[in-house]
Amino acid sequence: MILLSQMIWDMLLEEFRWPRSAVERVAYLDGVACDDLKITTTVTLPNAEMHRQHFTVSGDGMSEAG
Repeated sequence: MILLSQMIWDMLLEEFRWPRSAVERVAYLDGVACDDLKITTTVTLPNAEMHRQHFTVSGDGMSEAG
């Protein structure tokens, strides 16, 4: 199970509201694992090229996100 705080959930919803066009979105969830429980502590929105049915994150974008 992955737990997201209300703050992280609200952040995801707010960020995914733009752009209003129908494109794929991407976010990376980072956190800690304790047995079967995973707790999200950080949301990273990479510099991605978003399209209607896919997104692309460059190697540099992945490095920045990390």
